Amino acid sequence: MATIFHKGRKILRSEIGNHNYAEIADLLFFRIQISKYKERNGDAFFLLPNIEYLAEETGIKKRTCERALTELAKNGFISKSKTRCYDGAVRLKIFITSKFKALMDYINSLVSKPSTENKTQNIDINTEDVTKDYMAESDFATKAESYIKEEDQKDNNINNIDSDYKDIVKNVKFSFEDENTYKLAEAVSNKYGLDCQDILFSLIDLNETNLYNCNYKLIDDAIKVIKRNCKIEDVLPSGDVFNSYKAIEVAEDARDTILTAKQQLAIHQMLNYLNNKGKALISNIKEVFSWIEFQITNPEYQFKGLGFKHCLNIIRNLLCDSSKQQYSKPVGFKGSREL
Repeated sequence: MATIFHKGRKILRSEIGNHNYAEIADLLFFRIQISKYKERNGDAFFLLPNIEYLAEETGIKKRTCERALTELAKNGFISKSKTRCYDGAVRLKIFITSKFKALMDYINSLVSKPSTENKTQNIDINTEDVTKDYMAESDFATKAESYIKEEDQKDNNINNIDSDYKDIVKNVKFSFEDENTYKLAEAVSNKYGLDCQDILFSLIDLNETNLYNCNYKLIDDAIKVIKRNCKIEDVLPSGDVFNSYKAIEVAEDARDTILTAKQQLAIHQMLNYLNNKGKALISNIKEVFSWIEFQITNPEYQFKGLGFKHCLNIIRNLLCDSSKQQYSKPVGFKGSREL
């Protein structure tokens, strides 16, 4: 779990003491979790390409990224060492410490509660079993529980949710093992005239991105995904949490004739990130999205032999290019989507 983008992000910021450092720590934790690199003793590490990588992924200034690594190591959240790679470059190996892992495990135990009724009981049990040692070093339980109550109030704000399925949303887990997920998919399908199986897969796929704090936003985005793929409406999923690198990381790499829910979300978040950070000037995000959609969903003719993420990386570089080789409407694109 990467917490700064979930209910525990305020806890992480509070413990680290700096918003930017916490965002960088969260990125490092996520990268180490999925890293293929391991020491002989089994400890996973992230091989940092360079400091520009952190600046690029987080939008934080390079100098701040450098200070963040120093402070995170100094305060015992990460450890780092230099290594010489096969290409001759010297890079940093970054490890998470037991202190940092205990903090993340503790936050996970707080936000992974089955129900509001037994929330307090679960917090007590998980605190004892998972992070007894860390709690001796840092007292953040009160702040954590307070923040979760705040998030619960937000999630329970159902005044604007359709009465046909608002009761189901309270307990839905968005998984194939959860009966409420099937009930929700059927209710949404009946209301909007969409395929029930498409809705089911879209709900579960978007939930797997961990880019949603609000169930209702997830449902709304799942509906948008299906409407777009069925050419019913020119809409885009946006996510409840903004994190383009994570959206791309969790998206499927395989290409097909339609975009998956995760791929739609990844493209939209990437475009918003580039536009908001001033890395690319995009006057019409929906139009550029349609260009990318056209290329990704024509694997036999566009970017032949390349996976989704490779294609997106090429397009991203072209979007950020200030030369004459900028990204433009692809050959064969017929214009506006036919809805």
